[in-house]
Amino acid sequence: MNSAMSWVYSFCSTSGTSHIKAGRTCQDSCTCEVINSKDGEEILIAIASDGAGSARYGDVGSRLICNIIKEEIISFLEKGFHIKDVRRETAAGWIEKFREEVVNITVDNGRTLRDYACTLVGAVVGLYEEVYFQIGDGAIVVLPRYYPGRYKCIFWPQRGEYENTTFFATDMDAVNKQLMFKMGESEGDEIINIAVFTDGIQQLALHYESQTPFAKFFMPLFKALDFLKKRDNKEINPLLEVFLGSEKINTRTDDDKTLIIAARF
Repeated sequence: MNSAMSWVYSFCSTSGTSHIKAGRTCQDSCTCEVINSKDGEEILIAIASDGAGSARYGDVGSRLICNIIKEEIISFLEKGFHIKDVRRETAAGWIEKFREEVVNITVDNGRTLRDYACTLVGAVVGLYEEVYFQIGDGAIVVLPRYYPGRYKCIFWPQRGEYENTTFFATDMDAVNKQLMFKMGESEGDEIINIAVFTDGIQQLALHYESQTPFAKFFMPLFKALDFLKKRDNKEINPLLEVFLGSEKINTRTDDDKTLIIAARF
C-alpha cells in the first residue's frame, strides 16, 4: 500500500437563487471526512443529500441522513470491517437507521416521513476498494489514475414517473426498490478524483445525450485542489462556496447546489 498518498477535499452546500428569492433555507446538505482504518489506510467518506422541495422539513431530513450515514460508516469500519465487507444489505441497514430516527421524530411531533423527504448520494473510497450507493437524483463521478480525462458516472440520476420528480430515502419502498449499490475494485488503478453532487449541479456536470460526465466542468476543479493541497478545509471550502454562488453558475441553475470534490495525491 502506498501510504504516501493522501486525500485533499472540499465540500459545500449553497442556496439556489430561486430559494433565496422565496426566502427559503437551503434544502441541501453534505459531509465529507477522511478516516484511517485499523491497518492505516486512508478512507474517504462523502455523503450528499437534497431535501425535497415539497417537503416541509426537507432541510432537516437532508442533514439527518448525511450525519447518520456517515456515523454508521465510521462505526462499521471501527469494528474492524473493511470496505470489501460492505454489502447492499449493509447500506440498506444504514438507511433504515435514518428512517428509524425520522419515525421517532414524527411520533414526537405528529409529522410524517414525507415531511423529511430527501435523496441520498454516497461514496466510501479506499486505496483499491470503493463502495457507492444512491437513492434519487444527483450523481457520483470518478476518475481512475491511469485513464486521464476519462471520467465516469457511477449511477445515472434517478427520475420519477414525471418530469422533475425523483425518489427519496424516506419513501416506503426506497431501500428495496430504489437503492442503487455498487462495489468497485481498482487494484493497480486507484480512484484519484471523485465528485459527489446533488441535482442542482447535474445540468452543468453531466451530458445527458451521451449520459457521460462533462470533463470540462471537473478538470479545473481538480486542478484547483492540486494547487490548494497544502491548505486545510477551512481555507478551501469557502473558495468552493464562492464558485457555487458565482454568477457563472447561477445563470445556469437556480436550484440549491451541493458539491463534494476530492483528489488523491
